[in-house]
Amino acid sequence: MKKSACLLIIDLQNGFINEFTKHLPPQIESVAESFEFVVATKFINTPLSPHSKLMGWTKFYEGTDETGFAFCPSGRSIVIEKNSYTIPMPVLLNFIERNNIDSVILCGVDTEICVLKNAVELFEAGQNVFVAENICASHGGQHLHTNGLEIMSRFIGNRRIIRLN
Repeated sequence: MKKSACLLIIDLQNGFINEFTKHLPPQIESVAESFEFVVATKFINTPLSPHSKLMGWTKFYEGTDETGFAFCPSGRSIVIEKNSYTIPMPVLLNFIERNNIDSVILCGVDTEICVLKNAVELFEAGQNVFVAENICASHGGQHLHTNGLEIMSRFIGNRRIIRLN
C-alpha cells in the first residue's frame, strides 16, 4: 500500500489572525490542495481549562467568533477540536495508522506554542514529522515565530524544518 503525507493545520482560527498571521489562510488553503490527507485543529477554551483557571485567559470560548476558521477547509479535511495546546495524540496516531500515513507536516499558529508542542509530541511518538516554516506564524510577532523555529530545530532536528511551495 502506498504511503502518504498528511498536512496538520494548527489553530488557523479568526482569533489568531492579525498583522503577523494574515498571510497564512490563503497560503495554507493553496498548499492543502496538494495533500490527500488534511487535519485541521480547532482550539476551544472552557471555563475549567488551565488557560482559564491558571492564566485567567477567557478567549476562544465555544460559540465566539474567535473560534471560527480563518480559512475554508476542503470537504475532505478532518477537523479535530481540542482544549489544550496539542491535538489528542491517540486520535491523531490512530488516524495516521489507519490511513498508512508516513509523514506529518505541520503549519498554522502559533509557531512557538501549539505548532512546537504538537511537533514535539509527534516526534516523541516516533512519527516522521516536519514543520513548514513558511506557512507558520505567531500572532505575537515575527520574533516569537523565529524563536519557535530555533527551539523546534533543537527539539526535532533542523532538517525537519522545511519550506513548502
